[in-house]
Amino acid sequence: MMEGTPWRLAIDFGTSNSAAAVAQINGGVVVLRLGARSDAIPSCVAAYNGEILTGDAALQIAGIYPAAFESTPKRRLGEEAVVLGGTICDPVDLVAAVFRFVIGQAARFVGGGLPAQVVLTHPEAWDEYLKGRLIAAALKAGIPEESIVLMPEPVAAGWHYAATSDVDAGTQVAVLDFGGGTCDAAVLELAETAEGPAFHVIASGGIDPLGGHDFDAQLEDWVYSQLAAEGKNELLQGLKSERSGADRAVLRDQVREAKHALSFHGSAPIGVRSGEHEWVCTVTRGEFEHLIERQLSRAVELVQQIIQQALPSVQQLHKVYLTGGSSHIPALQARLSEILPMKLGLMGDPKQVTSIGALEAPRSRGRPASPEHVHDAVAEAAAPGREPTAERDSGRGRSRSKPAPLWRSKVSSGAKDGHSPPRLPRKVLIGGGVAASAALLVAAVLLAPEGTQPTSPGSSSAGRTQAPPSTRECGGKERPDLREGECNLLTSVNALGLVAPDSCVSNKDLAGASYGLTCGPPTNSNFSSTERPAIYVYGYPSAESLNASFDSLIKRYNAAPGPATKPPGWETWHLRGDTTRTVRGRVLSASEGGTNYLIWTEDESLMEIQAVSQEADITKLHAWWNK
Repeated sequence: MMEGTPWRLAIDFGTSNSAAAVAQINGGVVVLRLGARSDAIPSCVAAYNGEILTGDAALQIAGIYPAAFESTPKRRLGEEAVVLGGTICDPVDLVAAVFRFVIGQAARFVGGGLPAQVVLTHPEAWDEYLKGRLIAAALKAGIPEESIVLMPEPVAAGWHYAATSDVDAGTQVAVLDFGGGTCDAAVLELAETAEGPAFHVIASGGIDPLGGHDFDAQLEDWVYSQLAAEGKNELLQGLKSERSGADRAVLRDQVREAKHALSFHGSAPIGVRSGEHEWVCTVTRGEFEHLIERQLSRAVELVQQIIQQALPSVQQLHKVYLTGGSSHIPALQARLSEILPMKLGLMGDPKQVTSIGALEAPRSRGRPASPEHVHDAVAEAAAPGREPTAERDSGRGRSRSKPAPLWRSKVSSGAKDGHSPPRLPRKVLIGGGVAASAALLVAAVLLAPEGTQPTSPGSSSAGRTQAPPSTRECGGKERPDLREGECNLLTSVNALGLVAPDSCVSNKDLAGASYGLTCGPPTNSNFSSTERPAIYVYGYPSAESLNASFDSLIKRYNAAPGPATKPPGWETWHLRGDTTRTVRGRVLSASEGGTNYLIWTEDESLMEIQAVSQEADITKLHAWWNK
């Protein structure tokens, strides 16, 4: 681009990754290179030496000072404050740091100056408060108020496809935005208005969290289970050590690279190293797709639900367009093609679609930043601070008539059953909020281990004595790598004698569950090395959610009431010798794609357990469970 020529910038600030594009006035759109290895950068931030680092630089801090790292500042934008490495940060400042970096890269690309227009994309579901926070971050990054334009993410994606394909007025299209942290779907209609063509959102919805980060966690858990199955105990214990943060960070990089490779190849290697021990395992596309099957099903079901809400018939839909890195996964595209034949639209790099489309839209189609957005944010910033209220830490309250099972010591407060978690108090700390900041700092000091004070990573810790980290017993051993709820879940499932507790690792693919584990069976379970099933354990917050999950599996596998030894079938079960035949749960068997599943519920402890094997048949799985 020529220096001095007016230019525009679009920033797609995502939950996990951010992308950008630039365009000359009345000129073509060009993807802006942001990262060292790709056009997009991670949206993460880190506090280091009094500075907010972004993208690749922030990732380097993650393995060294985890407490100073925030992977998803977009999710934190509605909060009062975030403590990073002992430093209290305004979430608006964290987002502003990302914007400032992008603007700097764009200015270098075009030859200097500020853009005449900056289009900021945002989730369709965001309310005026969150949009105002986004604008406040842009202002802090140095973008003039009159240059800021807001645009919903699905609308931006729609404009990209409209600019490159034949879409007439009255056409309805769907957009699936499946990224690293969230999965959003919307149905749009292109309408002709007095001001020109415009996309209207007919229906929209999303699942948060659901995306590439969940796939990474699943694949990482699979690596740990392979280490256990292969007897790589020294390597496994080394990775679980609190001193192996850098090794775990390298493993996560390997996992991400393998995940990306599996979109194009049938298998991928994953290198594992800790200290002097190292090992390479190979994951196939089929194994990976099995690991993430439940998440892919949720994404496909979301698309179906949104289309059904918007249109009386799927035949009215012109295309389903895919955006976001996770939409690369072949299994997802195959599943969507099955239910929406000839309607799948793919074009270019899905990570760049939204930022490009934001600049391809007619310039009048964006929504300029209103004075109310900015003035409300500034007014809140100037207001005196207040201490966080009880609402800050509250989850979705549940009344209970009986004690919760052991593993339910903590229930996550994320969105469940289609409801959003409670909004944190709307207090913007931009130069104000002294009392709130002080309260958070006091809380950080009180929660720090005895003998320590929260410090920034760059400050010296000489002369300071740190108490050893607290540990807890899980299944008879100390497991600092597991959260309290996961630890209690392990204790509960270990009491059944069906898992090897040392093999269990955290499972982040939760769906409606509160906690999850991936385990292997005990060595005395009479399975050969190829027959050994993977065992997935889920703890649910209520009997209703447990039953809903099992009902969905019955529907998923088309199981009929009958003996669980004859797949696909399901039945209730009770303890042998129980003359009252009290129902203890339900058990289901199914075989699909060469894989055998035995799934049952433990109603009293609100657990669902799945044994999955390609070599062990249903009869052998059922005999092992029944023993």
